Amino acid sequence: MEWAQPVIDERDLARTYDGGAYADPWTAVLDYQVVMRYASHHPDNGSYAISTALDIPRSRVRPWTENKSKPDPVRGIETARDYGWLAATYHDTEFTILNTLVATIFSGGSIDAERYQP
Repeated sequence: MEWAQPVIDERDLARTYDGGAYADPWTAVLDYQVVMRYASHHPDNGSYAISTALDIPRSRVRPWTENKSKPDPVRGIETARDYGWLAATYHDTEFTILNTLVATIFSGGSIDAERYQP
């Protein structure tokens, strides 16, 4: 194990989510990125034109382009990036904090102080 390597990468994090219509949640992330990149280069195209051009079902494209929704794995990656978790290495304070949180949850069962049950 390389100590300078990040603790987790985007692909691994995405795969902790339920993929819904996708067998692999990482594919949802890739599709979302492709759709949003295409939409930014073709701002006059609607969801039908985008879905046809990219061969992605319109039922997936429409919420992303018209409602600004995102697949759960994308939202999770963005949150992790905002907190610096994707850049954390085994020597960083962020790793120690996350590791302590996970250990507490697994050993204690909850982080909810009102309903804590060992």
